[in-house]
Amino acid sequence: MDVRFLRNVLIKAAVLFLLLNIAFTACYPLDGLGRVSIYNSLARGRERLPFGENPQETYTFSLYNLEAMLQSLALDGLPKPVNEFRVLVLGDSSIWGTLLQPVETLAGQLNAANLTTCDGRIIRAYNLGYPTLSLTKDIMILEEAMRYQPDLIIWSVTLQAFPKDIQLASPLVQNNPYRVRPLKEQYDLDLPVETLSEPNFWQRTLIGQRRSLADWLRLQLYAPMWSATGIDQLYPADYEPAQRDLDPDETFNNWSGPDLGFEQLSFDVLSAGFEIAGETPVLLVNEPILISAGQNSDLRYNFYYPRWAYDSYRAMLGETAGLNAWSYLDLWNLVPESQFTNSAIHLTPQGVSMMAEAVGDALNRMSCGQSAQPPAPTPTPTATPLPATATPVAVLSPTPTPTPTRPVYTDWRDYPVLPTVSDTAREIYQRGLALGNNPAAFSKVGDCETGSDWFLRTFDVQPPLYRLGEYEYLQEMILYFDGSFARRSIVAKNGFNAATALSPIWADPEVCLSGETPLACEYRIHKPSIALIAFGTNDTKNPARFEGDLRKIIEITIEAGIVPVLSTKADNLEGDNSINETIVKLAVEYDIPLWNFWAAIQDLPDAGLRADKMHLTWAQNYFDDPETMEKAWPWRNLTALQTLDIVWRGLQETP
Repeated sequence: MDVRFLRNVLIKAAVLFLLLNIAFTACYPLDGLGRVSIYNSLARGRERLPFGENPQETYTFSLYNLEAMLQSLALDGLPKPVNEFRVLVLGDSSIWGTLLQPVETLAGQLNAANLTTCDGRIIRAYNLGYPTLSLTKDIMILEEAMRYQPDLIIWSVTLQAFPKDIQLASPLVQNNPYRVRPLKEQYDLDLPVETLSEPNFWQRTLIGQRRSLADWLRLQLYAPMWSATGIDQLYPADYEPAQRDLDPDETFNNWSGPDLGFEQLSFDVLSAGFEIAGETPVLLVNEPILISAGQNSDLRYNFYYPRWAYDSYRAMLGETAGLNAWSYLDLWNLVPESQFTNSAIHLTPQGVSMMAEAVGDALNRMSCGQSAQPPAPTPTPTATPLPATATPVAVLSPTPTPTPTRPVYTDWRDYPVLPTVSDTAREIYQRGLALGNNPAAFSKVGDCETGSDWFLRTFDVQPPLYRLGEYEYLQEMILYFDGSFARRSIVAKNGFNAATALSPIWADPEVCLSGETPLACEYRIHKPSIALIAFGTNDTKNPARFEGDLRKIIEITIEAGIVPVLSTKADNLEGDNSINETIVKLAVEYDIPLWNFWAAIQDLPDAGLRADKMHLTWAQNYFDDPETMEKAWPWRNLTALQTLDIVWRGLQETP
């Protein structure tokens, strides 16, 4: 054989292989390859996403090419029929159906019920559950699945999917960083995506992606066996049942309680899921859990959840759903202990049947344009006396005491919780009315604690999610300022401090003018007569700048004819309370109302602060419940309402 010829052939082959690798690396066609599938053509589509560890016996395995996984589903096979009401079911292994045949899963049993809509369409549910616990995994699947034109989405969740530090732990998430990063950016999610590793040049080549390519090929090769047998997991006759006798350990995710904080859970990811769904209705389901009657069941519900953690989560999830008017079913205790299999969230077919009945009823109502469940009766408030230890130094009378002269500053700790209204404030108010400000509007100006759902938003929600108890007189003011409580302020957002309120860089470009600051934008659009201003926690890294920035905010507010109400903060992250001292001094200097929130919570356990000494302890706004009033958030909302009431009434008097 001609050696030169052979050498040239080898060189050309090497160059061709190199060029193929470069081309593969440049276009990285794994998604495109995933769209090439023999499912729904040469073989029938699967009833659930591929997952497993025994492909020789189950004809399925775990892979991370989400496009190929979706293409393998029966859902991907045909255009949506005109008479189909399409339902996508998201969730974890309990929805996917560990130890369950496809027909025994929630989607399978909903389909077996032969549900129809009011206009005669057939309700058809498709299983998009996947056996890892992560809300981020769910929204990553949902974003891709919206192309299937769902009419409704069922999203089944449990506490274990919420902790922030596990959001990226799912292998499906870890192997799809290019899908997760845009989600973080688009929905401003608190996800440490920098910990996700992008493949380098060599990992993107044909050689580097040989596992992904082999997985795609294996998925196609297993299609005929799946199609012939319908087997996609093992169903052992015996398995180790879920633990009923529990350890006395009361920690959850290395947290010891006594309650959870919103900052520990990924409610922002949950909200992003609803944004991704857009106009498509979503039914949020708190899925059933095993409630043990065994050893230490007074401390823990099950292996996963100590009682304190799960109870906190349920309260937060319920209130979040109510505040956002989400369709919500809380099925946590629906299924008896006997109907769980090898996990505290895995159900028997009978247990799934109970869940399917409740979800099916909600589906029937929602498909006909009704609420997911009949509205609950409005609770009747009772005026239970509050414990003396939880009572702040506050002026509870709705009648304000005017200040005849400008006050002289004393120690900031000595100022009462609730303000008085000065002639200066009344003059600002009257000038603002002449400028066209809305007397029935107020704005929230501050950081994430001021812009959060937990600050005042409850008081615009119907049916009411609060109980005023002995403070029933506040209802008149609540009705007067209707619409301002739930409004998303342009100048009260996550990460904001006094400086960002004055920076055009932080303004929302969709609603703010070019070069306009968030503060000016909020005042121009909302035209409030009162501004609740609460900065300081995010200013502790540069306290020297804080006074100048807050002074500018006060002067801009006064110039706009808006009465500024300054609030002290609960924490002392700066170490010397200098920020609260500055806030009080400026309130005195400008003769404007001061809401000394710090003083309201000093008698609460741990001064109302969580273990991080920054975030407030949380409970619902039940002002007639002594146990609830041992937490800081109800006091923040109550004293904010009292402050608004006093300022509102006081401003009506003639200067």
